[in-house]
Amino acid sequence: MPLDICQRANAVADPDARHYHAFGDLGGALTEKSYIAAVETIDDQSLFSGWLFLCSSGAQLTDFKQQFWSNFLMSACVMLLCASVLTRLLMRAETEAVVCSGPFSGGKQTYALLEERVPPVPELHPDEALAKLATAYFRSHSPASMQDFVWWSGLSVTEARHSVGLIGRSLTAERFGQRELFVHESCRAAETSGVPLYLLPAYDEYLIGYKDRTDVLRPEHRARAFTNYGIFYPVILYGGRIAGNWKRPARPDDSCVETSFFETDTAVDRDILEEAVNRYRAFYRAV
Repeated sequence: MPLDICQRANAVADPDARHYHAFGDLGGALTEKSYIAAVETIDDQSLFSGWLFLCSSGAQLTDFKQQFWSNFLMSACVMLLCASVLTRLLMRAETEAVVCSGPFSGGKQTYALLEERVPPVPELHPDEALAKLATAYFRSHSPASMQDFVWWSGLSVTEARHSVGLIGRSLTAERFGQRELFVHESCRAAETSGVPLYLLPAYDEYLIGYKDRTDVLRPEHRARAFTNYGIFYPVILYGGRIAGNWKRPARPDDSCVETSFFETDTAVDRDILEEAVNRYRAFYRAV
């Protein structure tokens, strides 16, 4: 968040001042080396008028960084932040492994300190970490291509190939058309669930876990499953393919689920659809 969001107020000239008489736009973006300090502001009558957010960066923040995150998130001034700034602060704290998603409370998302919610784990050797990552992916996503793994993991192609090589004995490479797909040994004896229809949430791994989604989603229906901007919608999985959308209207009665199919002639047994809806209801009420 650059200093010019504070309209280069004269407050910056006195870093030891407790109160700053300045106002500005809070819509800036956090940068990699930027940290936010919140201070009280006063008006012309020396009355409290809100909070000012100043950005600092550099070596002087080394000692300030941990104290800031641990104290600021507990401060009452959080309640006075506008939603956009608070969202950016929490996102930044998440990327720095300070906070993470907490349990739902009253149907609303909460945040928790990472060190309290996630137990400490021993540090892994780089190759061990890559092997665990590749194993986790191919055990849950087989068959998948190297390009799929690169997409999902965020690794470079070189790193992804090295990762696959580390677990090569547990993978089998097979050709599917023009693509080479890898199948993990644990998936060869796996049985299908026998359930023909699922209501998948937005961002489900069935879609987002692969770069190439043409096997389960026809190109003409892509816009109804996800956008070019990375927004994924709740979809209906039927017979192994993405066949429609579903949503729960914003109303007190959570028993109502609306469904629509991409193809108007899609024939689905109502009992099968109702079973899928009931599974969603049971999950929703248990959260």
